[in-house]
Amino acid sequence: MSSGRDIVHAAEALALKVASRTLVRGSGGGEGAAATIAAAGGGARQQRMSDCGNPNTPDFLRIDEVATLEDVTVGQPNHPIVTRTMARRQGFALVRLPERLPQATDLLALLAEQAKENGDIAALILAALADGKVTRREAGSVRPQVHEAIAVLVAMDAELAIIEAEGSE
Repeated sequence: MSSGRDIVHAAEALALKVASRTLVRGSGGGEGAAATIAAAGGGARQQRMSDCGNPNTPDFLRIDEVATLEDVTVGQPNHPIVTRTMARRQGFALVRLPERLPQATDLLALLAEQAKENGDIAALILAALADGKVTRREAGSVRPQVHEAIAVLVAMDAELAIIEAEGSE
């Protein structure tokens, strides 16, 4: 039986509700999400899955449910949506790790790519500052470039970690 539907959550909880609703929809809706969780050995009803995304109910997805549903939504926009929302809530940005083992010979290519990304960021910021201020829209156009630069740095860090662990003195 469902509980009250008149709850007013704080902004942080509402962000989790929105992310949960997106995750459940991406998992086939309430029925698909419940079936996915059931197949993983859990128990979930369609109505509860819907309530977890409803901004006026007390229900939230459990962490194991989030993990199971995010496993089946790989490749969808903003994946993993609930994990990303929780990281942002704690002041972190989620960055995808490289999908392959790095090769030490890739360092020069990564350095060149990082220089390119930094140049793109600098060009956008300089253009935005031409009038002495940065608008919301201008900031929004710079951030994807910053995310690309971060991804290159993560790949570079992985390359260097392998060299450090396996390289010669």
